[in-house]
Amino acid sequence: MLSARRILLVAPPEACTALATPLRDEGCHVAHAPPGGEAVQAALNAIPPIDVLVLDAAQPDGRQRDSLAHDGAGHHAADLCTRLRRAGVAVPILVVLDEADDAVVACLEAGANDCIARPVRARELAARIRAQLRLHAGSASAVLRIGPFLLHPTRRLLESDEAGRTVRLTATETAILKYLYRAGGETVPRPVLLRQVWGYSAGVTTHTVETHIYRLRRKMEPEAGRFALLVSDDDGYRLNLTWRAPPPPPALAARALSGGG
Repeated sequence: MLSARRILLVAPPEACTALATPLRDEGCHVAHAPPGGEAVQAALNAIPPIDVLVLDAAQPDGRQRDSLAHDGAGHHAADLCTRLRRAGVAVPILVVLDEADDAVVACLEAGANDCIARPVRARELAARIRAQLRLHAGSASAVLRIGPFLLHPTRRLLESDEAGRTVRLTATETAILKYLYRAGGETVPRPVLLRQVWGYSAGVTTHTVETHIYRLRRKMEPEAGRFALLVSDDDGYRLNLTWRAPPPPPALAARALSGGG
């Protein structure tokens, strides 16, 4: 599932519904931006940040066509991919093209991660997005969303949506989160996590894993049971990648409704 993933759909308004509906059915949060400079700013300034950008290379109107470096919507999409990458957009970019479009190579060389031929099949689109997210998670530039946090592996840092709170991680804690993230929310048995993170180090046991998970959970979930991000199952651990913010306590909710401070 793609639950809670944040997708920026770059497409003309008339093309949005056909792509947005299946993504929302998968549980994604879908934002929209029109092709052009607004798409670049939307991708860079989105709060919370986006996880994936889907660019629909629909035929641009006459006003847009005047500014194209190449003829055709596919080459316009390639130009936009170039602008996005030069501006610093690092998330996966998937481009939807007409089946007969010859701009696939141009889009891939301009920085697109994948191209999908129209008509788009909902299950194929979701599968391709999941595949690109898995690849991105293993890249050096990846920034990974885990509940209310953004994980910056190279900086060993968790950055929270809440008032910009940051959590420092050790190298081992970072490796644990990266491996659990790549598992896509599936349970990773303790021996597997031990082997993948610690290798075959002498004297390291599953108790070592449990100790690190306990410390990591204390950092990520200062209020026990509030976040439920790092979940213990019978034989291992998993990340709750379908996390939703919990409702406020009844007293706070009532105060907000009454307008009290």
